[in-house]
Amino acid sequence: MLDEDRQTINKNLDKLVKHTSDIGLERIIEILKEMEVLSDEFAKPYLDTKIKANMRKVEFYLNIQRLGPAMFEKLKHAVSVCKYEDLLFILQPYKHHLHPIDERLGARPTNLPDYMNEVIPTKMYTTMDQYQDASVNFSMQAIDVKVREADQRLDLKKSKSPRYRCGSSPKGLALIINIREYQDKSHSTRKGSEHDDKNLEELFKQLGYQTEVHLDLDKREFMDVIKMFAANPKHFQVHTCMVAIMCHGQMEKNDDEDSVTTVFITTDGKTIPYTWVVHQFDAVNCRGLINKPKVFFFQACRGESKATVQRLGYGLMADHTEADGMGNLPIPVRKLSDVLIAHAAPRGYIAMRDVNKGSWFIQKIVEVFMNKAHNTHVLSMLQEVDVVLSRSITSDCLSQTVCIEQFGFNHKLYLSPGLYD
Repeated sequence: MLDEDRQTINKNLDKLVKHTSDIGLERIIEILKEMEVLSDEFAKPYLDTKIKANMRKVEFYLNIQRLGPAMFEKLKHAVSVCKYEDLLFILQPYKHHLHPIDERLGARPTNLPDYMNEVIPTKMYTTMDQYQDASVNFSMQAIDVKVREADQRLDLKKSKSPRYRCGSSPKGLALIINIREYQDKSHSTRKGSEHDDKNLEELFKQLGYQTEVHLDLDKREFMDVIKMFAANPKHFQVHTCMVAIMCHGQMEKNDDEDSVTTVFITTDGKTIPYTWVVHQFDAVNCRGLINKPKVFFFQACRGESKATVQRLGYGLMADHTEADGMGNLPIPVRKLSDVLIAHAAPRGYIAMRDVNKGSWFIQKIVEVFMNKAHNTHVLSMLQEVDVVLSRSITSDCLSQTVCIEQFGFNHKLYLSPGLYD
């Protein structure tokens, strides 16, 4: 490690230890191992809970200095992926964002789902689709979707980290639902979202998925499409599944009145609980996908709060925000597992959509996946999507953070586009 980088760590060692939580240390080490810059042997003592936490952190920051001149930059990258703003600011105080800021003029929020019965402040119950920046950045280019093909099947590569099989032809079935137009005047047209379903359809096809697209569904049609897709017998013959849903959403109270959940708003203004959609793909309703990875992409807001950034003399620093009946199955299985869900925003926050080019979230998924799917697993790509989004702001400093949820998604999913069994 360079002398100036060593000095940065040693001078701020107390601060680094203070702002690194036990889970944070484990997460940073996990990312560095995925980047193949830390060996299991090197990492082992810093994950040993028998050793006092502060001692492990001190030793980690001291010993990591011995791992070559590029290690400091790799450490900052791992911290950035983990979204540990305090640590990143300590390591690079005058260049808090590692890349140029991508200002998005002409972006507006959309709405979407929340998670299983989480309590949210009352002010987040209503939808947020009123904000619209008057200017539009016409310099943004349309995405030319070209997926880079893999040269090896990484899903079959021997590794200590378990991997999902992904070699069937097609790789799996993919479902895209986009609700752009609304029959009732209380919900605005989701301008720009037509680019999202077209780009996603092309991405999924080039990744090797048999894809179906449905637009502007009412409640009955929405539920029928989900049920029919989940019940498709072709799921038994393929290795994976992808689902993308883009529409307005809002928070609704549950029956107990103490918690709320997100619902999708269909084109007729009616609502469908988010949890209902997820459970159509559990082990009871979708046997063809038992023990197979199911990846969901949800584009919309999950409340009305706006994630902002503050302009400082040396760049941008993000605000510090806190978010706190199986039948006769052949083998014992969990009812809901192998599920990975990527939300465009954390619960309670809006997500941005450019009225000319589509949503930020979907744009960056397409760009990252088409360039990285040949050698990067899905969870890591979604983390990179969040890193890229962290550089995007509107003209009045609104930003966006991806929220990733996992239910028993315990293997790495390499898509290996272009390669099959």
